[in-house]
Amino acid sequence: MIKEKFFFIFDKLNLLITYIAAYFNSPFICYLSILIALKRYNFFTKRKKKNILILYRSIGIFDLEKFNYLNQSHSLLIMPRIHLKIIFHIFFKDFNHSINDNNYLTKNLHIENKKKLYRDFLSKVFFYLNKKFNFSSILSFNFRYYAERELHFAAKNNKIKFVCLHKESLIFPGEMKSYYELLKSYGKYGGDYILFYNSDLKNILSKTTITASKNLKVIGMPRADYYFRKKIKSKSKKFILVFLINPKRMIHGMKKKYLKNLKIDLKELNWTQSSFNLIDDILDFAKKNPDVEFIFKTKKLFLEDVDLNKKSQESMVYNAKLRNCKLTFGEDSRQLIEKSRCVIGFNSTTLIEALILKKPIIVPTFGLKKTISKNFTLNLKNSAFYAKNKKELNKVLNDVVTGKVNSTKAGKKVLKYIISKYLGNNDGKSSKRLINYLI
Repeated sequence: MIKEKFFFIFDKLNLLITYIAAYFNSPFICYLSILIALKRYNFFTKRKKKNILILYRSIGIFDLEKFNYLNQSHSLLIMPRIHLKIIFHIFFKDFNHSINDNNYLTKNLHIENKKKLYRDFLSKVFFYLNKKFNFSSILSFNFRYYAERELHFAAKNNKIKFVCLHKESLIFPGEMKSYYELLKSYGKYGGDYILFYNSDLKNILSKTTITASKNLKVIGMPRADYYFRKKIKSKSKKFILVFLINPKRMIHGMKKKYLKNLKIDLKELNWTQSSFNLIDDILDFAKKNPDVEFIFKTKKLFLEDVDLNKKSQESMVYNAKLRNCKLTFGEDSRQLIEKSRCVIGFNSTTLIEALILKKPIIVPTFGLKKTISKNFTLNLKNSAFYAKNKKELNKVLNDVVTGKVNSTKAGKKVLKYIISKYLGNNDGKSSKRLINYLI
């Protein structure tokens, strides 16, 4: 506890140095604060002659777990992205956060001049960092992050390759035109490559002028390589794993002008009530079957991030106080999938990951219209056990518990199609492909 408090205070003080350095326009002092952060977060990393800088994102880091095993010439150094956000907001403090991921380009000359100043500042900061660490490349996990847009160019100014492994890979048929409307106004990508898990977003970008098609590459999901080297034994199947539903898609954050081709009301794409109904039904089943263990996986990292007095999927599970229901934070989803007997989820790549291991997957479609299902959800064909209501959910759960259902219904051909379509990875070699673009 004391150690955690010490590092919390230490990190806050170091961020304050970054803030002061940006405020007084001192790239060198800013370099020193980021240097401190790099030393702090990479204390046990053995630095090599060439290094790769990772702009940290919690789930993204799992895509790099095989790096050290497959590559001996480079080391990975993690940098907290918050330093970039602090610098950005100092430069654009007069514009009340009017610039964001979905709204970066502007005709305001004052803002455009600020972008140039911000880019020049980052170029100087990374000149010092590159002199110290000799970066071969910088890896980001989203090419649209507003605080990183000018870093694409600043890296190039320092002859550092900038690569984005774009994490948001699920684009459904009904969203294609809206994403195209959004991305065609993106402007130019200043980095070298944008890498994707699958072809959906790549195909949209190839129709824009963001970057040349040769810079858009599908490599598959590197973290899914984990499953291809694992042999699952029946004794490892212990619990039913529930991935809490993300109630909203990214299109909820888009401006109306990007949604002109969306032919339905956005309210129909809000799964909040459906997610509550699902949790209620699972908890009811758990009460009646106290010997059946359930683990509920949330994207939140800590219990402290949950308002237990406000209704949410997390608070419902926590406040139920059932001994056979556990809420887990920050745990590796892949290990949970591996040990589970069944996976419940909705519109998540974790369902596809479970199919690699031929796990039975349950998808709740409570009250979902056919047009919504067809255009705004995963096309899992016959690989999933669909539950249209509580009765159907209970039936599948009972079949899982009794052992009547212990694997997916789909055959090899269907599984290969689904895994390739959504994860782009049928060979367990995505990590190798990623490394080839970084070194």
